[in-house]
Amino acid sequence: MESTTRKLHNLKTVSALLDMSTPTIYRRIKNDPNFPKPHLVGGNNFWTDAQINDYIERIESGCYSS
Repeated sequence: MESTTRKLHNLKTVSALLDMSTPTIYRRIKNDPNFPKPHLVGGNNFWTDAQINDYIERIESGCYSS
């Protein structure tokens, strides 16, 4: 059996990875349909590594403006 482990990032880590403030991230969640939606775990927001990497790649490739 093959197991997969997904790395989860909390708001503080996502803020650092994307170089965005916490309020900016919350605005993006609310207003930007292209921004990855967080997973709620124990009352906290988390994003998968894949979600953040995909978002960064789309921005870098110019698929849409951030």
